[in-house]
Amino acid sequence: MRGVAVVLRSHEDFEQIVEANPFPDAATGTLHVGFMAAAPPEAAIAGLDRERFLPDEFVIAGSEVYLHLPEGMARTKLPGYLDPRLEVATTIRNWNTVAKLLDLAGV
Repeated sequence: MRGVAVVLRSHEDFEQIVEANPFPDAATGTLHVGFMAAAPPEAAIAGLDRERFLPDEFVIAGSEVYLHLPEGMARTKLPGYLDPRLEVATTIRNWNTVAKLLDLAGV
């Protein structure tokens, strides 16, 4: 039986995640953040094909992967491509949820 990964972030982490958004001009409805249990191996990152899913884009920063999905989460195959290649348990949330989690973490 396989265990379930739990990914936690502090209020300070959420502040840094929001401030570090590499797509500041994108509509918030097109932004998502993947929270990884750890930073993925450099070799896994180096092997990723960044052009394959354009106009969808991603940026990996430490243990987060920022996704800009102009056509929406329902239409993209990018997360399914990244998940097995990054070799790290990841949970993805839309930008509105990330903002709400930032508010809740500060309580």
